[in-house]
Amino acid sequence: IRGTLKSWTKLWCVLKPGVLLIYKTNKNGQWVGTVLLNACELIERPSKKDGFCFKLFHPLEQSIWAVK
Repeated sequence: IRGTLKSWTKLWCVLKPGVLLIYKTNKNGQWVGTVLLNACELIERPSKKDGFCFKLFHPLEQSIWAVK
């Protein structure tokens, strides 16, 4: 999940009420991370390359960027 904007890592995410589960692949396996959504702020930003992307901002100053 961590990295610079120049080194994207493709991950499979499942949205459930209040939580985003993160997997390495779309196969049924062990999740590698979670994001508690009630603690995050969603910020939409236009992307120069693909149109749009969004940022989840957590109060502990850790951000997650994702392409829509």
